[in-house]
Amino acid sequence: MDRKLITRRKAIKGIGAASITGTLLSSVGTTSAQSDEYVPRQTARQIAKNAVKQISKDSEFDDWQPEEVRAPQLYYGKVQSENSIEYVPRAWVFAIENRGDDVGYITIDADQLVTPVLAFGRSKAPHKRVDRASQVAKANGVSIHDRFLYQGGVQFGIETTDRRMIDLRGDGILPLPAVSNADNLKPTHDPTEQGNKQTKEDQFTLQGDDLNAPDWEGGTDDSISNVPNWKSYDDGGASTTSYGSGDDTWDEWDGCSPIAGSMAIGYHEGIDEWDDADEREALIDRLHDDMGTDSDGISDFNDIDNGISNYAEGTYSYNGNNNHWLIKGNIEDAVANNNPPMLNMTNGPYSKDSEWINGHSVTVVGYRNGSGYFYHKVHNGYNTAPDRVSNGNWTDAFVTRITKQ
Repeated sequence: MDRKLITRRKAIKGIGAASITGTLLSSVGTTSAQSDEYVPRQTARQIAKNAVKQISKDSEFDDWQPEEVRAPQLYYGKVQSENSIEYVPRAWVFAIENRGDDVGYITIDADQLVTPVLAFGRSKAPHKRVDRASQVAKANGVSIHDRFLYQGGVQFGIETTDRRMIDLRGDGILPLPAVSNADNLKPTHDPTEQGNKQTKEDQFTLQGDDLNAPDWEGGTDDSISNVPNWKSYDDGGASTTSYGSGDDTWDEWDGCSPIAGSMAIGYHEGIDEWDDADEREALIDRLHDDMGTDSDGISDFNDIDNGISNYAEGTYSYNGNNNHWLIKGNIEDAVANNNPPMLNMTNGPYSKDSEWINGHSVTVVGYRNGSGYFYHKVHNGYNTAPDRVSNGNWTDAFVTRITKQ
């Protein structure tokens, strides 16, 4: 999902999941930036093991064990330096196994500026999908580097030889400009909320087994049951005239915003994820049109909530409302009222020479709130197991509230 910004940290103008305007940078360095400021692998592994020990207290993750935290992979952010591009460590991602089977992943901040556990879930660790990424690269006439990229939120990628990125979960290939400054890769937070962004001293101490992890037993949570979890399945979906058969007039990606909105509306309409594919695809395609999503899957910020409000083909009518502030409060209230909202995250990279940055829309189906942490439980639009995303694990974000009329 790409998002068009007027300025960084101000109103978001566009959201999608394919192309980014701007020229790819021609001067590229091969050395990844390393610094004592970044978390070493063993420290990250210990944080992950301690977190898994806590998270496994939840029945959904009771097959997770600290000793099964494996396959560490460092993911980078892409930064334009004076004469070249550098790759700065951004996150460690670990696979979680159980007797050799993949049962999840966990993402640890490599910069220590936010809650250490950035995201986790029961889907396969993204870097274990390299074989699929190689196939996508070959189909696009390129190959892949052994350089993994983290976009924040739920987006993980690998770089191609022409300096683009393959989405390791969505299989799309995207242009990828570098950020103008490493600070542009750092997560932000809602200034009206406390505890979203913390210093390394506030969050944990780097002393072996004493590394802190979220106190899972001390938190509270809420969730919405039976929200469908899907993606677009028809490699293009329905035509813009029939909404249920044929090929779309746009590219094969329907757009993450229509897909995220469709899961929320599908919940109210009683459309199960296993129901007829035509009904599901017709809903996604209708929202693609109502949101003004373009052929590359990009939706303008103002058209996302308007598109929800304009949807008129269901049993009910709906009201969409974008909220840039009080992210946690809006999520808690929406979930408490059984109204799954959309969480729209921009995650860099941001280029001063381009108005576009990457991002992604997801459907929030629950949360967990504890001392010093808040996780959004989301259906990620890739049809994998739900992700938990740390609040503030983005460059900018807004919540689209969706209410049934």
